[in-house]
Amino acid sequence: MNETMLANFYTITTLLRGEPLPHNQIVLTDNTNRSSQEDYTPLRTCLSPPEPIQMPAKATGDPGLNGPASQESQPIGNPKVIDLAKITVDGVEIQFDLALLPEPPAVSFSDNMSELFREWSKSEKGYLTISGHKIPICQWDLYKCRRRGGICKDSRYWSKLRASWHNWKYVVEEFQKYPSEDTFHDAFVTSTGKRMCYSQILDRITKAKETGRSQFKADAEAARTFFGGQLDDPKAMGKFQYKKSGKWRIRSTDEQVAMAWRVLLEENEDIKLEWELRRILSAAES
Repeated sequence: MNETMLANFYTITTLLRGEPLPHNQIVLTDNTNRSSQEDYTPLRTCLSPPEPIQMPAKATGDPGLNGPASQESQPIGNPKVIDLAKITVDGVEIQFDLALLPEPPAVSFSDNMSELFREWSKSEKGYLTISGHKIPICQWDLYKCRRRGGICKDSRYWSKLRASWHNWKYVVEEFQKYPSEDTFHDAFVTSTGKRMCYSQILDRITKAKETGRSQFKADAEAARTFFGGQLDDPKAMGKFQYKKSGKWRIRSTDEQVAMAWRVLLEENEDIKLEWELRRILSAAES
């Protein structure tokens, strides 16, 4: 065994025993003799102890400690709030996002009232379609409002549609009082006997509504005067009351009070006679 082999054998056995090599021990790693420890760079072999693995520190989200926080630790924004609404068409409930509604159809029925009457309650043409469902005109008020935090506000499109939709509604409601379209048109004729056009019919209906509102106000005032403002008076027989959420409430609008007053006068002869007597005495005093 030559000198090189002996030196390597000694080095290996020393390392296996876990003992340190002498300071002046010459270790030969190849065929070139090294005479000093300063020239020695040990070769990594399977006998060399493994180097410790440095594990990265866990991110805390504090840039001052571990640099920028990881992507997962960043706050995630709230998902988009969907403004869901629902309507029922032909017995089918449809949910939709108000924010994704298309612009209201640009249609006019001034020259075709027959189509307005047909499309009002059940749509065949499908001027407005949501999720494949044809929406009848009577439900186009779905554009009317959306609820945010309990506050109701007009949608962006309702201002464009509001006037036309209400006018259509007035005309259709009047039409529905008649047995047929012919009898409806026969009731709206000019002084020369010619059938009125859409705008003339709408004008007459609007004026009639204004007159009706004035009459509602007069009749409501009569009822309040008769009962001294106490519409829950036992003599009223509950005509001005209604039940809601388990509680009895008093009707408040002029139309509601006027309609109840008319029914009461029709059904109660004593109140009718008393009211007529009061009117006569009031007229005599004035």
